[in-house]
Amino acid sequence: MRVVMLTYHFLPRIGGVEIATHQLATALVRLGVEVSVVAPQGPSGAQPLYRLIPLPRWRGVPRAWRAWAMLARLRR
Repeated sequence: MRVVMLTYHFLPRIGGVEIATHQLATALVRLGVEVSVVAPQGPSGAQPLYRLIPLPRWRGVPRAWRAWAMLARLRR
């Protein structure tokens, strides 16, 4: 099974959404699920177990509509 998670906020920012997304993605990978997280930033330091895809930004604002094109590429 493959799962894609799209979030506007992610590590290294600390908050409920950021931590929950990271923990859920990590738990799914440990269960054998192929996980990709589309987010504006990524965790600094250790490499996560899941694939991290940077969300395109324009002048510091995430461009979520561009994520649909990226998701179409992931289907292949």
